This record gives sequence, C-alpha cells and structure tokens, in this order.
Amino acid sequence: KETVFFLPQDVSDAIHILSRNRTCLIFTRRQKTVEAADQIVFMYHGRVIEQGTLHELREQRRLYHLLTSLQDVEEF
Repeated sequence: KETVFFLPQDVSDAIHILSRNRTCLIFTRRQKTVEAADQIVFMYHGRVIEQGTLHELREQRRLYHLLTSLQDVEEF
C-alpha cells in the first residue's frame, strides 16, 4: 500500500484553490488554516461560542483570542 504525506502548506494551498468563489465549511484545529477564512465559527463541545472575522475575534479578547495566543507561544 502506498502512503501519502501532505505538508500543512499543501493542504492550505489546496483549500484556498478549491474554495475560491464557493461557500465551504472547514473543520480544523490548525490556526494557519483558520486565518485564511472570511468568517470563523468557534465551537466548543458542539456549541457556537464565538463567530466573526479573524480581526473581530481577536479584538473581542475572549476564548478564541486566549487559545490562539497560547498556540502562538507554543510555536515560538
């Protein structure tokens, strides 16, 4: 059996190309993928907690902002 590996950038590039001029639902934990979205729906335990653009969610400084800030620290 063949094993295929995709680099995160390859997946992001494919999502960008395939979603052009379309409405797409993308479920991900990767912050880089989320950053390219026009609208973000942040869910926790199956419930919508926050919704908006990346800028709006960061400005609100609520749970989304906190978790992405922690992820930025881990990547540093």
